Amino acid sequence: MKNAKAQRQVSCSTLAKEDLQVGKFLKLGTLVACLLTALSVSHFFLQNRSIQEPKIWQSNLQETPLPHYERPFGEMSNTTESLTPIPIPENLRQSQADPLKQVYLNWMQSVSRQDRVILEMIYDETSKYPLRDLLLAIIYRESWPKFNPWSYSKAQAMCLMQVNPKVWLPTLKKEGLVTQREELWRIDTCIKAGHFIITHYLDKYHGDLKKALTAYVGGDTRYADNVMHTLRQLAVLRMVAELQTASLSVLPPFPLHKQYSEQNSDYPE
Repeated sequence: MKNAKAQRQVSCSTLAKEDLQVGKFLKLGTLVACLLTALSVSHFFLQNRSIQEPKIWQSNLQETPLPHYERPFGEMSNTTESLTPIPIPENLRQSQADPLKQVYLNWMQSVSRQDRVILEMIYDETSKYPLRDLLLAIIYRESWPKFNPWSYSKAQAMCLMQVNPKVWLPTLKKEGLVTQREELWRIDTCIKAGHFIITHYLDKYHGDLKKALTAYVGGDTRYADNVMHTLRQLAVLRMVAELQTASLSVLPPFPLHKQYSEQNSDYPE
């Protein structure tokens, strides 16, 4: 009895081992079949990759060649047709030729959300007056957000220079600078009015800038300190622009070591 039981256990274990081996072979066969299928599909796509376009498209391309700006790089480089440069507007060319303007505009754009066209209008209007930097410093401190032509305060001061119509509108009308309150929203009119007011206070306080700025804002001395700080920043920007525009003609016409070697024959060439 014991021998029969042992024989049955051995036969069951061998059958289980055979089933495991069959399962492994089936998995391996399935994996090989998937790989072969993938290879055949990729081979099919590689063979059909160079399928030519229909003849109707080829004929259209031959009849209407692409312009040079739509052609591939290699095809464009083989053409001999001349490329006409895009004309630059005269005002943009002049602004590019003015390094100081570019330096100022870059600073204004770095602190403001306004469009560069508006910033350029503000710079051009302030440049009409000898107090350009002072006007820009006042605009920087007065307008909110920075260089916003539509700034309006609780005290009803308006525009870039925060001109108060209640105080200054009769005087501005008398001087012929404005005819009505709404004109102060214009960039040129607002800067003109602000220039008139600050020069009035400078004359009144005999050129004392801090007193003139304090009176301009209504008595706050911290405002005058802030404006004068901005003036110092603009002075640094002017120095940067002057360094950029320094001409190379100030250098000697020949290397300095050659001039030195002529005076000292021991100097190595």
